Amino acid sequence: MVIKNPKIALMGIGGSGKTTLAADLHRILGVPLISECIRTAALELGLDTISEIDPQTRLVLQTVALSRQKSMEWLHAASGFVSDRSRYDYEAYFAGFFGQNSPVWQTYLRLSRIAATKYDLLIYVPPFTGTPEDDGFRLGEEFQILEQNVARYLREFCGDSALILESRSKTDRCQEALAFIRG
Repeated sequence: MVIKNPKIALMGIGGSGKTTLAADLHRILGVPLISECIRTAALELGLDTISEIDPQTRLVLQTVALSRQKSMEWLHAASGFVSDRSRYDYEAYFAGFFGQNSPVWQTYLRLSRIAATKYDLLIYVPPFTGTPEDDGFRLGEEFQILEQNVARYLREFCGDSALILESRSKTDRCQEALAFIRG
């Protein structure tokens, strides 16, 4: 899979190593990095943490983060990019928080899919064993079931259309992704 200016998005739950891997791929491939859209959106909204926010604020946060993600993807589409999240991550978390049968989910899904950038490669980054450090943005123990559902949604969604990393170490994950990208 040798693609000039690839549009690569990583998928997975919080604390799985997506940002680290995205930064490594960005450095090696020389394409722009799209990173931390949810954290940036939270800070813009005056939130220091996302672990304990009310549903209305969560709705605004998820929508602002998705809009930021899509804007950054559009901005860098011609040059290619590596992103530490995909719009599918936002969909999965939104479904987990609000339910896939809710009218607001259907609206969010349409927003996610309108004028969406087509990824050249999706990479699913499986979770590390153990509980990730809770930094206020990685969801703590009370959200473990949500995280499991998000992981299942993303794995089911990507099916055969994504690289599902098998490696467990950060170095091996980067080498596995690069081997796939470079064919």
